[in-house]
Amino acid sequence: MSDIYMDIEKYRSTVAALRRISANLGDNRANMTYLMGFVGDVWQGAASDAFLEANEWTVKDIERLRFDIEDLATNIETTIAILEEALLSMKGML
Repeated sequence: MSDIYMDIEKYRSTVAALRRISANLGDNRANMTYLMGFVGDVWQGAASDAFLEANEWTVKDIERLRFDIEDLATNIETTIAILEEALLSMKGML
């Protein structure tokens, strides 16, 4: 049987990077929402309404992306735990 090498620390590092990206997306979404609040003060009309509507969809897309990234990070963490458990049980059999 051949050995299988997996750099689990690399996956943990990836999870940490995904969590940082998710946090940054959350901050960016909040900042974008905050700034959109000022548009009505300086710009009115159909173009302003269209701009705000398009940006509302962008904010929703950012939030969905943030949730998807969090889910991916969680799935990787779960997989790491399963792999570590399998490796420990395999070592116990030897």
